[in-house]
Amino acid sequence: MIRMGGQRRHAAMEETRRTIGVSYDMLWVRYFALTGDTAPIEVEAYLQGLMPLPALQEDILDQALRECARESDPQRPGDRDTPGESPA
Repeated sequence: MIRMGGQRRHAAMEETRRTIGVSYDMLWVRYFALTGDTAPIEVEAYLQGLMPLPALQEDILDQALRECARESDPQRPGDRDTPGESPA
Protein backbone atom coordinates (compact mmCIF):
# COMPACT_ATOMS: atom_id res chain seq x y z
CA MET A 1 0.00 0.00 0.00
CA ILE A 2 1.44 3.37 -0.97
CA ARG A 3 1.41 5.87 1.88
CA MET A 4 3.51 8.82 2.98
CA GLY A 5 3.48 9.86 6.62
CA GLY A 6 -0.01 11.05 7.48
CA GLN A 7 -0.84 11.74 3.85
CA ARG A 8 -4.02 10.22 2.52
CA ARG A 9 -3.66 7.29 0.17
CA HIS A 10 -4.93 9.10 -2.93
CA ALA A 11 -2.47 11.95 -2.38
CA ALA A 12 0.46 9.56 -1.95
CA MET A 13 -0.51 7.70 -5.12
CA GLU A 14 -0.86 10.97 -7.04
CA GLU A 15 2.56 12.11 -5.86
CA THR A 16 4.05 8.79 -6.95
CA ARG A 17 2.32 9.04 -10.34
CA ARG A 18 3.81 12.49 -10.92
CA THR A 19 7.24 11.39 -9.66
CA ILE A 20 7.50 8.46 -12.05
CA GLY A 21 6.01 10.49 -14.91
CA VAL A 22 3.14 8.20 -15.86
CA SER A 23 0.06 9.80 -17.41
CA TYR A 24 -3.42 9.22 -16.07
CA ASP A 25 -4.26 7.37 -19.28
CA MET A 26 -1.28 5.05 -19.07
CA LEU A 27 -1.97 4.33 -15.40
CA TRP A 28 -5.62 3.64 -16.17
CA VAL A 29 -4.70 1.16 -18.93
CA ARG A 30 -2.52 -0.77 -16.47
CA TYR A 31 -5.27 -0.56 -13.82
CA PHE A 32 -7.87 -1.82 -16.29
CA ALA A 33 -5.58 -4.70 -17.32
CA LEU A 34 -5.49 -5.73 -13.66
CA THR A 35 -9.33 -5.97 -13.60
CA GLY A 36 -9.97 -2.41 -12.46
CA ASP A 37 -13.51 -1.40 -13.37
CA THR A 38 -13.61 2.31 -12.64
CA ALA A 39 -13.82 4.78 -15.54
CA PRO A 40 -10.67 6.75 -16.43
CA ILE A 41 -12.20 10.08 -15.32
CA GLU A 42 -13.11 8.55 -11.95
CA VAL A 43 -9.56 7.28 -11.41
CA GLU A 44 -8.22 10.76 -12.15
CA ALA A 45 -10.82 12.33 -9.83
CA TYR A 46 -9.84 9.88 -7.07
CA LEU A 47 -6.14 10.72 -7.43
CA GLN A 48 -7.01 14.42 -7.20
CA GLY A 49 -9.02 13.81 -4.03
CA LEU A 50 -12.37 14.62 -5.61
CA MET A 51 -14.10 11.29 -5.06
CA PRO A 52 -13.56 8.01 -3.19
CA LEU A 53 -12.98 4.59 -4.70
CA PRO A 54 -14.06 1.29 -3.19
CA ALA A 55 -11.21 -0.32 -1.22
CA LEU A 56 -10.74 -3.11 -3.77
CA GLN A 57 -10.42 -0.59 -6.61
CA GLU A 58 -7.88 1.41 -4.54
CA ASP A 59 -5.85 -1.76 -4.10
CA ILE A 60 -5.94 -2.54 -7.84
CA LEU A 61 -4.92 1.04 -8.64
CA ASP A 62 -2.11 0.79 -6.09
CA GLN A 63 -0.84 -2.39 -7.78
CA ALA A 64 -1.04 -0.75 -11.22
CA LEU A 65 0.99 2.18 -9.92
CA ARG A 66 3.60 -0.17 -8.44
CA GLU A 67 3.96 -1.91 -11.78
CA CYS A 68 4.37 1.42 -13.56
CA ALA A 69 6.99 2.45 -11.00
CA ARG A 70 8.95 -0.77 -11.53
CA GLU A 71 8.87 -0.22 -15.29
CA SER A 72 10.09 3.35 -14.89
CA ASP A 73 13.09 2.12 -12.86
CA PRO A 74 13.96 -1.51 -13.66
CA GLN A 75 16.78 -1.42 -11.08
CA ARG A 76 14.19 -1.05 -8.31
CA PRO A 77 14.35 -4.29 -6.28
CA GLY A 78 10.75 -4.50 -5.07
CA ASP A 79 7.51 -2.94 -3.92
CA ARG A 80 8.90 -1.63 -0.65
CA ASP A 81 11.00 0.89 -2.58
CA THR A 82 8.17 2.35 -4.62
CA PRO A 83 8.32 6.17 -4.53
CA GLY A 84 5.82 7.49 -2.02
CA GLU A 85 5.78 4.41 0.15
CA SER A 86 6.76 4.68 3.77
CA PRO A 87 8.97 2.02 5.39
CA ALA A 88 7.09 -0.87 7.02
